Amino acid sequence: HFRMENSIHENNVAVFYMLDKQFHLTISEASHNRVLLDMSRMLWEQRVNIPYAGLDKRSGDKNVLIKLNQQHKAIIEAIRAGNADNALQRALLHLKYVREIIGY
Repeated sequence: HFRMENSIHENNVAVFYMLDKQFHLTISEASHNRVLLDMSRMLWEQRVNIPYAGLDKRSGDKNVLIKLNQQHKAIIEAIRAGNADNALQRALLHLKYVREIIGY
């Protein structure tokens, strides 16, 4: 997450969302769930067609990026601790926040 923090510090939204994509695909791959991985890849391929490509005002706001990165860290911490329930709850909070960002 150092690279994500660095991209926030440098106001490099495009790099942040490139790393965001890597984060989510890595989580999908680690799940060993082929359906999840295929769906994740499909959604990321389609992502360029929606406003949440890191280019609109809300999704490029520095405070939003900081919060997204904090949520990523919380998910990773729960996974590392082997706490599946906590990881799930953190992931659901993250998805809820993303939906708020994109107004969906």
